[in-house]
Amino acid sequence: HRPGGIRPYDLTRQRARCHAPMRPYAFVMSAMSGIAAFAAVQYGYMWWHDRRERLPLLLAGFAIAVGVQCAVIVSFSAATAVPELQRALDLRTTFGLLAYAILIHLIAGLGNRSGSKTVAAISALLAGGAVLNTAGVSIAGRVLAVDHMTLPWGEVVTLAERTGTYPYTASLFYVLVLTVQLYSGVIGGRLWHTQRDTSILLLLGDRKSTRLN
Repeated sequence: HRPGGIRPYDLTRQRARCHAPMRPYAFVMSAMSGIAAFAAVQYGYMWWHDRRERLPLLLAGFAIAVGVQCAVIVSFSAATAVPELQRALDLRTTFGLLAYAILIHLIAGLGNRSGSKTVAAISALLAGGAVLNTAGVSIAGRVLAVDHMTLPWGEVVTLAERTGTYPYTASLFYVLVLTVQLYSGVIGGRLWHTQRDTSILLLLGDRKSTRLN
């Protein structure tokens, strides 16, 4: 046993983690985080030079939320202790809710539906959920234990054994997220004959979701 309470095998594990090659899943998530960060800078720069346009600001905000979430997913997949896993889970949920709160405004803007009170209400509820989660509500539940799963190519990622602390609250936010996805599909369908590229983007986005839990 060494001074300061650090055991020799803990030092060995830390060195091994520092020098271990990046795993495929972690590499992909890290790359997505980097791409999102680049997009955030690009759209933020565009908005800075023409602040009358709201769309670049929404895109920058959405890219930030997604980029942070991807980075947190990397941390989550490599977590080894319950407190570490709980922090990652809470951050992932918070930024997932923020991403959807921005996304519904982005969809409305692309579909020329800006200013809708319904869109504003759904966005406000999602943002409120992010605030609640940050305040310690833990919408996605409390982590009880650390588990692991082996992916088809042999990479091992961390999973959380958890229990729901506020099931009705969590259900509300799942419904709101589903509503945003359905709204994306509806707007994408309406734009199919007039703005094909935008329509495809929205219809594909309807089937891809940022994770909340």
